[in-house]
Amino acid sequence: MGERLTMSLRRSKQAKKLYVSITWEDIVSYPREVMPTNFEARRLFKESVGILHKETSEYIVLVSEFDISNNGRKYCHNDYTIIPKGSIKVFKYLS
Repeated sequence: MGERLTMSLRRSKQAKKLYVSITWEDIVSYPREVMPTNFEARRLFKESVGILHKETSEYIVLVSEFDISNNGRKYCHNDYTIIPKGSIKVFKYLS
């Protein structure tokens, strides 16, 4: 999936803002908690939706919130997610 995804992203660089949906596997951590005896390990999958901001050979940066009230200055990214390409299960363009 990684190579196909990279080629797909390169072809789409002409668009200013690409809205995407990414389903990916996250890491689960339970800090400072005692593991219960009936603990059931489960994989955690997330779906993140936002604007494709950056793509490298290792990860994708997805922006889900912009501050557009900053009087014409560059956009301020208030919320973003860095997703390793190896964890991506489904990648869809929404626009």
